[in-house]
Amino acid sequence: YRGGKDGTTFVAGSMDEMVVGNKIGPEVGFIDNFTSTNKIAIVKWAFGGTSLNSEWLTSGGWAWEGFKDTIDDARSQLLGLNYDPNFKGIIWFQGESDSENSTRANAYAQNLSSLMGAMRTYLSNVNIPLVIAGIDSSDHPSYPYTTTVRDAQIAFANTQDHTAFVDAS
Repeated sequence: YRGGKDGTTFVAGSMDEMVVGNKIGPEVGFIDNFTSTNKIAIVKWAFGGTSLNSEWLTSGGWAWEGFKDTIDDARSQLLGLNYDPNFKGIIWFQGESDSENSTRANAYAQNLSSLMGAMRTYLSNVNIPLVIAGIDSSDHPSYPYTTTVRDAQIAFANTQDHTAFVDAS
C-alpha cells in the first residue's frame, strides 16, 4: 500500500497487520474468490479526492507518477523475493471529485479512456482485466454531476474488452 501525495507511505506485512492498520479497502474481497495455489500480492496506490482532469493526467499528474512509482517498487520488491510479477488485473475506484463540476465531468469519458490505456500499456498487458467500481449514484449536493461520471464509467466498461462495471453504491 502506498498513499499520500508524496508517496512515502509504504506498508508491507501480513493481511492481518494491514487490515488492522486500516490500509486495505474493497480489494480484499477479491482475495476470497481466488482459487490459485500461487501466491497473490495486491499492489495498491490510493489517495482520495483526485481528479482524472488534473492529478491523474499522464502528462505529469502526481497521481499518475505515483502509480508508476508504486508499480516499479512492487516489481522490484517482488523480484527481490524471487517472484516473477505478473499483473492480473486493475480495480479502479475513483470519480467523485470529477463529479463536482461540469468541466471535469464532461471530460471524464476521454480522461478515463486515456488513463486506462496508459495503465494497461505500463503494465505491459493491453488486455489486463479492469473492474470499474462505479461511484455512488445517490444525489449529493457536493457532486451534482454524478450521473455524467457514472454514465461515462458504464459506457467505457460496455465498450472495452476485458472491462466490467460494478455498482459500488
